[in-house]
Amino acid sequence: MRLTLNDALDNAAPAALETWSDPITGEYEFIGLALGVAFAVCSFDHTGEHNAVIAAPIYAEPMP
Repeated sequence: MRLTLNDALDNAAPAALETWSDPITGEYEFIGLALGVAFAVCSFDHTGEHNAVIAAPIYAEPMP
């Protein structure tokens, strides 16, 4: 799936980042995000097998 990351509080702002999820696990990551900022993650299945999903607010988690 293709994922875009947007500022959850500013709908007019362009997408901040974009990435692809792992085709087997579905895992994805965005690197270098500010902590404490609310983001919206939008996923789109380019094959059309699954519906698009939007999740918000999503907060970055520090890496160990």
